[in-house]
Amino acid sequence: MSVLRICLEAAAISLALSVDSFIAAFSYGTSKIKIPLSSVGIISVTGSLITGLSMLAGSFVKDFIPPGFTTLLSFGILFLLGVLKLFESSTPANADKDNSHSISAKEALSLSAALSLDGCAAGFGASLSAGTHTAAVFLFSLIFGALMVLAGSHIGNKAAGRLPIKPGIIGGLLLILLAVARLL
Repeated sequence: MSVLRICLEAAAISLALSVDSFIAAFSYGTSKIKIPLSSVGIISVTGSLITGLSMLAGSFVKDFIPPGFTTLLSFGILFLLGVLKLFESSTPANADKDNSHSISAKEALSLSAALSLDGCAAGFGASLSAGTHTAAVFLFSLIFGALMVLAGSHIGNKAAGRLPIKPGIIGGLLLILLAVARLL
């Protein structure tokens, strides 16, 4: 597999999983809740670690599953996640538990754990088929996770609810496209 394809696939997986972070940060931005850089780091690192660890687990398990079945299982997990994301609500649970209008480190850890559930399933599913590079996904996830939180917070502050589409639709469509690519 070429380096370009590894990077493109890792970027696509990471981008799809980072949309939830954008949506959450956008929501907090529209409510004028600040996300300090330390909390951005916690959210990004936690999500990347969970995705990376689930990919390692999937890489281990795939050796015990017939090759044709791993491709179908990978497709199924990514496709199902994509469809679910198309229909889920775009409003995250309230992470600002202390009503300080700032996401503390403790609140960021709770938020990142909730946001990482998709990453855990998608990372496991993506690693079942050949070619998904765990280190590349981890790196892209780290970068995109932080960028999406920063962008979501900033745009949320500026837009304050004027967005005509639900951003969650984009993440769902990307995961469905990744699932279909597994079959090609």
